[in-house]
Amino acid sequence: DYYLSLGGGEVADVIGYHFYLDEAPEALATWYIPSVWAILAARGQASKPLWNTEGGYLRLTVPGPKTLSDDLGAAYLARTYLLNWASGVSRFYFYAWDNHTTTNIELTAADNTTLTVAGVAYRELAGWLLGAQLTDLRVDDSDAWILSFNQPAGDRAHIVWHPSAPLTFDLPAAWNVQSLRTLAG
Repeated sequence: DYYLSLGGGEVADVIGYHFYLDEAPEALATWYIPSVWAILAARGQASKPLWNTEGGYLRLTVPGPKTLSDDLGAAYLARTYLLNWASGVSRFYFYAWDNHTTTNIELTAADNTTLTVAGVAYRELAGWLLGAQLTDLRVDDSDAWILSFNQPAGDRAHIVWHPSAPLTFDLPAAWNVQSLRTLAG
């Protein structure tokens, strides 16, 4: 806000922001990104693209242990990408692909080649989303988050998760589900 109050938006083509989190990714959609959009609107800059130029989950101490399990890290990575997309962030750069000291979510093993659980989730997510068009994000009565999108071939797809509990989800007949995939492939 301070930068924009000094006229910085007049010389910027894109608004870049670092959305680092120390909580569940849903805070991106409920607080962090809407707060930045509100500032941009107040300063007359809401028509510019918003980029998350660096974001992720850092360790509490460096060097120090990871504080997210591999499975939770994979889920957080996917949800972070999905919620940036659904909140109108046009680019997101996750920190970092081959970092083994400061990030809580490692995408590769120490050899920087072998994919971790989160690396596999990233690969799966990229396959689902490349060229896709977002159609809807909603939270249902059971607090399940449902992101719907059209894939490049015209197929309609949905990603469903619950941010804090195991989820039993009855697939709506209208979805006409032909296949199901998880982040593990």
